[in-house]
Amino acid sequence: MRLHGNACVEAMSVARIWQFAATLVALCSTCARSDHEETRPDYGVYHNLSAVYSEIASLARTHPTYVRIEPGFRTSTNLSRLAVRVADFSNATGPPGQPRGSPKVRALLLFGVHGGELVTVESALHFLRKLLGTPGQFGQMVLSKVDLHLVLLANPDARERVERTGDFCSDATRGANLEAPLFGSDRSDQREKTEDAQTLHVLANLSRAHAFDAVVAFRSGAREIRLPFASPHAWLPARRQRTKEKAATTLAKAVARAVRPRFPYRHASRPPLLRLINGKPFDIVRKVPFSLAIGLWDGGHGNASHCFRQLNPGSASLAKTLEELDPLYEVLFLHLVRWKEGQSGLAAKWKKVPLWIKLAALKIGIIVLVAALCGWRRRASGYTQH
Repeated sequence: MRLHGNACVEAMSVARIWQFAATLVALCSTCARSDHEETRPDYGVYHNLSAVYSEIASLARTHPTYVRIEPGFRTSTNLSRLAVRVADFSNATGPPGQPRGSPKVRALLLFGVHGGELVTVESALHFLRKLLGTPGQFGQMVLSKVDLHLVLLANPDARERVERTGDFCSDATRGANLEAPLFGSDRSDQREKTEDAQTLHVLANLSRAHAFDAVVAFRSGAREIRLPFASPHAWLPARRQRTKEKAATTLAKAVARAVRPRFPYRHASRPPLLRLINGKPFDIVRKVPFSLAIGLWDGGHGNASHCFRQLNPGSASLAKTLEELDPLYEVLFLHLVRWKEGQSGLAAKWKKVPLWIKLAALKIGIIVLVAALCGWRRRASGYTQH
């Protein structure tokens, strides 16, 4: 009897050991899956490079009245940067997308500046799907009042490297520096400098063809909004510069409040970037009324090997993250449309001013300018004599 009892106890102990081992295996399997998701995207949820190209091509075929892929804009490896134009091409006279009646807002949005910033490209695709799928009041406003240009893959070469190597941690793929390429950079990595210069070339080519009202670069690796360097510039009178900074800050504040939790916003830490492009200095934000860099995601700075999650939400939470960013786009375009309508109203009022009043104002302006110049020359000569 005692032997039989010992056998039962021994059998129960073995069963518990096997149960414990099975639990350990399940936990290890769960941890492995979790670790894999932390360091790699699920390309059943995220788009890989070929899927991005396919989706944009599909949108262009499905909505030819509103979507066109701009030719050119390829890298040295012949990868397309996907420069896309969204406008009402059916309501145009002259160049495609130019509306009859009141002028449209001309906006340029940049995504995928770094190869590891997958969430910015997903945000662009999500925005376009909602805009073109079943456009409600907001969609109708954008399609009728905005001439929208998007560069979905500003850096497709780096994106291709990420997918090929799985490395989200290299200097050429990580984000977080919101000020590059729009507002300047102190990078030491030569590949990063080269890729920033290539992005500037794209911006320069588009800016020569279109007088943009707004340029917005969407980034990840930080969750905040950056504005241009706050300082009087030689090419703008101080009063006009203050007006421009106030308008840009008002826009940043409105966009920051559109999402929960709110985005912090601040000015860039260095003057606007000057680069030599085609032999001439080119300041990317000089003539643009609104220029912002918006960081959409900050996954923190924990394990150094989890760079994917520092730059992007996990695959399981991607859809929710994109939905939470919807108000950002709505407030951005609503603000720009209202601003443009205000500018058009001022221009219309100026047109109604009698010609003699305009000439009188011009004469007064010339007199004030000449008087100021003479005063400056007298002061300069006085300093020279002393």
